[in-house]
Amino acid sequence: MTDPRLARLARLAGLIRDARLARLAESAAEVAALEARIAALPDVAEPADDPAEALAALRHLRWAAERRAALAAERAALLLGHEQAKVEARTALSRADVLERLAARGRGQLS
Repeated sequence: MTDPRLARLARLAGLIRDARLARLAESAAEVAALEARIAALPDVAEPADDPAEALAALRHLRWAAERRAALAAERAALLLGHEQAKVEARTALSRADVLERLAARGRGQLS
């Protein structure tokens, strides 16, 4: 007979696992969205005959380069959080798996 406390622990571990997996998916989506924003920034200027247009295009490129650098720093922080979310999800998956196996065997007893 399975200890009811073990069954409750297995259910709780499953809920924690689901929350960690959801956080991992959110984290991946945040990284992907930021990478799309970085990719959307221009990296070449369109040729212009008018010097004022050429100057404006170069200023825009300088702004884009500065913005790209700021977003790259933000991306690094997001990637760090994403890696942490992977570790937490992996831990939660392992914990839930072990507890579910113990509860399924029907002989898990907590002391």
